[in-house]
Amino acid sequence: MPIAHRIAVGVDRFDYTKGILERLLAVERLLEKHPELRGQFSFVQIAAPTRSSLEEYQNFQARITRTVERINGRFHVDGRPDPICLIAEQQDSYTVNTFFRGADTCVVTSLRWNEPGGQGVRCCA
Repeated sequence: MPIAHRIAVGVDRFDYTKGILERLLAVERLLEKHPELRGQFSFVQIAAPTRSSLEEYQNFQARITRTVERINGRFHVDGRPDPICLIAEQQDSYTVNTFFRGADTCVVTSLRWNEPGGQGVRCCA
């Protein structure tokens, strides 16, 4: 990544209760309101597949993939990293920690307050 490039990271199960879609839409809104960040900011979402045999989850994963492609198509800057990088596979702890160490911001946005991890820190820099 270029030195001036900022990175935010989210790590979750690929589940609709984790706020993944809402994060992607927030990145889209950020790049709409702050065009100077285009080509200067990327959001990396690591999403470990879960319940992949259920049609509802398959549809959700397809929707997320389409949303990432749409946002990247809108805001791609030639020669720069895409605005969103979706890694839809399980990662080991070493890899996840490497992403955390390289990030400027880590994002936690569980949509259900009473879920484990749904309380407390929402975003840390």
